[in-house]
Amino acid sequence: MSGTVSDINGKSACNILEYLLIGESFDEAKYNEMYERKAIAYNLKATKEQIIDDLNGVMSPLQLRMMKELLAHLD
Repeated sequence: MSGTVSDINGKSACNILEYLLIGESFDEAKYNEMYERKAIAYNLKATKEQIIDDLNGVMSPLQLRMMKELLAHLD
């Protein structure tokens, strides 16, 4: 995530993380939808293609659960 957004605590990063924790892939259609809803800022440090590639990594069920718990703790 840090290679994709400059502020890991920012609105775009949080919105992207919340989507990823659902367990679905992040494709161009989802990017465009989130961009139009202003859930992703126009000034991220990576290109749209880089963001899509970066966010389609593999997370195990354990990693997903741990990430959910960490985000809940931060909230």
